[in-house]
Amino acid sequence: MTAGRCTLELDRRHLRLPAEHRVFVESDTEGLSDDTPITVCSTLDVSVSGMQLVLDHELPVGAFLHLGVEPSGSTERDGPLFLVAVVRWCQPRENEDGPWLAGLELQPAVESDYQLWEQLVRRVAS
Repeated sequence: MTAGRCTLELDRRHLRLPAEHRVFVESDTEGLSDDTPITVCSTLDVSVSGMQLVLDHELPVGAFLHLGVEPSGSTERDGPLFLVAVVRWCQPRENEDGPWLAGLELQPAVESDYQLWEQLVRRVAS
């Protein structure tokens, strides 16, 4: 079901919004990246509790990631939002923006910007 820019899927807890934000991904998981522990990618859609990334390599399912998200548009502070997420799924993409798609579930970690992220997504959805 589509309402304006927002796509609602009935089997999801939260509304997913199409959004493109630059994301810096850091992981302690071996094999994530041989050259550098930080990967730059972008979101395809976002929700209060997660995001779908488009990236150029596979992410291990179950890996915990540290994210720096640069929201497009203005936020209440300068610089990226720092978040923690776990990879719930990752699969090759068959077209366009990159060879992999990954679904991340955000974690309400201490000293993260999880609450600010929630406020940002809720504000955009309203």
